[in-house]
Amino acid sequence: MYRHACAKGLEGIVCKRADSPYRPGRSSAWLKVKCRNREEFVVLGWTPPQGHRSGLGSLHVGYYDPSGDLHYAGGVGTGFNTRELSVLRARLDRMPAMGPQRVLCAGDPLDRTIRWVQPELVAEVEYAGWSGSGRLRHSVFQGIREDKTVTEVVRQIADPRAVRTPVIPAGGASRNR
Repeated sequence: MYRHACAKGLEGIVCKRADSPYRPGRSSAWLKVKCRNREEFVVLGWTPPQGHRSGLGSLHVGYYDPSGDLHYAGGVGTGFNTRELSVLRARLDRMPAMGPQRVLCAGDPLDRTIRWVQPELVAEVEYAGWSGSGRLRHSVFQGIREDKTVTEVVRQIADPRAVRTPVIPAGGASRNR
């Protein structure tokens, strides 16, 4: 049932211990088993950290569709350890860019604090699914894929019914310093 739910793109299943009677509400007899996906995405930029965190707040990622258009997929703000945040930030600081020439975006406007980088890195991301506007849900950073190139990050458009508008990101390389 779990594999079928995941294949259908559902969030997961809820299980109950067979020897436990039904009782409404939360208890240890109930267990939520979530479907998780893993894919590679092109690193497009990052946002500054907030609060006590150092390095970066989140990575912003995208992908290419089969026709070569770049799509924004959202931010990834968890899954980093302190060392990864520091190493990744130092690496991203050496890759500033004005932003992609054009990125297709659905849903909410892009975060204006994104520090754009040259699209040279591929990040592996685990996520629960896609929102109705083609953005990653509950995404978790798994690592940088040194063995992959950005030209290999091609997938079908997430939620192709969502209206996408071409966005030319504001800002510039000078914001990255």
